[in-house]
Amino acid sequence: MSASNPQGKSSVAFKKAAIAFDVHESDFLGLLSDNVNTYESMGFRFPEREDFELYLRKTVRYRSAFREDDGEIKVFNRPEVPAWDDFRSSEDAGCLRKLWTLAHQVSKKEVEALATGAEDDQKNKITMATAQELEEEAVRAGGIPPPGSDRDRPSLHTLGRLQANFGPNGAYMHLSWEVYVDLDYEGRLRRQGRLPKDKTEIFVKDENLKMSTKQGVDFGYTDVKDLTVLCEIMEIRGRAMHMLKILDFETHTRLVNRYTSLLRVTPADGFRRPTVNELRKTDRNLFEDILSWVGKGYGTIQAGINHHLDDRDSWVWKLMSQQPENVPDQGVEKTLEDKTKRRKRDDSSETDYRRKKKEKKEDRRERGEEAPLPPRYCLVCGKKHEPRCELTPGLRKELRAKAKANKDKAKAAKQKAQDEQKKRGK
Repeated sequence: MSASNPQGKSSVAFKKAAIAFDVHESDFLGLLSDNVNTYESMGFRFPEREDFELYLRKTVRYRSAFREDDGEIKVFNRPEVPAWDDFRSSEDAGCLRKLWTLAHQVSKKEVEALATGAEDDQKNKITMATAQELEEEAVRAGGIPPPGSDRDRPSLHTLGRLQANFGPNGAYMHLSWEVYVDLDYEGRLRRQGRLPKDKTEIFVKDENLKMSTKQGVDFGYTDVKDLTVLCEIMEIRGRAMHMLKILDFETHTRLVNRYTSLLRVTPADGFRRPTVNELRKTDRNLFEDILSWVGKGYGTIQAGINHHLDDRDSWVWKLMSQQPENVPDQGVEKTLEDKTKRRKRDDSSETDYRRKKKEKKEDRRERGEEAPLPPRYCLVCGKKHEPRCELTPGLRKELRAKAKANKDKAKAAKQKAQDEQKKRGK
């Protein structure tokens, strides 16, 4: 499974840099023949400049390469090998050094960012070129079918969220269905100037997907309860996870087929089908259970999904069993809005209590009455009451004598206990 930053592993970015630095085609094809086709492969195979200089001296200057019509790279020895002093100061060697310097910096910074956990947001964004490369690689390997249009392609927003969540420093959290948006819809939002920022969160309100912005941008599908829209979302999720090597498209298709079969089952008399909300909760429970182990380094997402698919008696499928018709939708959860209303109601009742207390105090002040004092401790009877008992002459002297007698009694009892303990010790 791999969902790390794709810049260092992108062969397209590596090729663009070689073109920008005017690297000779023969030298670039020679690098490809040695499987040096990304920033990472170049930066870590030649970690120091001396290593790359040695590669130029003993390998690059002795050979040439060309690509045949079928795409195969052919490498052959040069008929005339230039002297090292001449090749070292040549323009071709300088272009290769520029490419190595960039590869060294990119690979180094990516590793430092992973070590410190402070990755650059701009660097983590997936570009259109990277998304196309991931898609072509997946289609070429036969993992996913070729997309018919942008409606079948995951958006850059979706790929970015998946990459950040399942990367080396990712949170490994279950992402809601509304994160998986197709490229066509994202393009329409961009052309309209309504594309939200990455920090904008998505929430569901009144069965409509909204963005938590002041404008309230409608970012996704308006009816997630529709089975057709659900299948479209699952298609985008399966493609995106396969492109980032998180989960095979075939395994995800098996999971979606299980979902649709449970939703379309014919219920018995007096029972109802599972709802889409119950399916949403089942999907969330399934991924949260798997990610709780994968996030700690145990197993993979694919192995966890295959385990639950093979075990039809697994606890995650209990919510999708047929329920009596009078049983409410078990996938509906109480929202934070309900708690807010209750909190406001409690605050209003507390305000009413304070207002009434203040009014009573003002009424007593107008009538010239003093506020009743709280009951205090009485020295005579030892209880709290108002008015207190009248103090008799000599009461304080009696209380002091009584307190002294109690203190002497306690001291004598303590001394007696110590003497008995000493006798038992002897």
